[in-house]
Amino acid sequence: EMIDYFDEDAFSAAVELLKNAPRIGASGCGHSGILCQHFAHLMCCIERPARFISPAEAIHGAMGFMQKGDVMVFASRGGKTKELLPIIDICKSKGVSIISVTENMESPLALAADVVLKQHVNRETDKWNAQGTTSTTALCMIFHALQAAMIEQTGYKAEQFALIHPGGAVGERLNKKLEQSSKKYLKKPKTEAKSDTLKKLENSLLALKIFGGVSKVQIPLEIPEDDIRLAIGRVMLERIQYWSDCEE
Repeated sequence: EMIDYFDEDAFSAAVELLKNAPRIGASGCGHSGILCQHFAHLMCCIERPARFISPAEAIHGAMGFMQKGDVMVFASRGGKTKELLPIIDICKSKGVSIISVTENMESPLALAADVVLKQHVNRETDKWNAQGTTSTTALCMIFHALQAAMIEQTGYKAEQFALIHPGGAVGERLNKKLEQSSKKYLKKPKTEAKSDTLKKLENSLLALKIFGGVSKVQIPLEIPEDDIRLAIGRVMLERIQYWSDCEE
């Protein structure tokens, strides 16, 4: 049913605000607050600086994190959560844009927002229609869709995520693919002679501290971009092979 309540223009406007925001804040109470923590993490996973701001801490100094041009995301099914209302005034005073996710389009949070995303809920799953179950599922879907759209709009690459997520099965899979891709890209005929500039650049890179050498090196100027990428890739693969041999 949510697709019937999906406002493409509002969603696009929310993505545009998030894409251009230097920092992103997210705040809510109860189940909505827990999902706002998840949303902040989703943004960090695509390297958009974000944090969850507790409603209690927000009015005790934590809103110092938000500056003009930033975006604050509020989540409240009813849109009347009293703990969130004072934060609106702070956002307005500081020039912080507001995105509200709520079911009540006439609520204070909706009316104060620059962009409102409709959170449709037919009923909760429990017999009293009281527990935050269906509502949090709907909210989670909206947050996930925002991240997916942000990935597309910002051109975020798997290579970038592999760098900040080396742990776990995901990190292992991503970095394995990158290593395989690098080897395929760098595969050259054995008879190919290295250019003088390529040799100089590789020697310079091998001397860098991050590759186990000294920190001060001279890298030749005006080197073709293809030579730079090739040299960096070759040196990185050499170090990968070196550490693999050490582990064995």
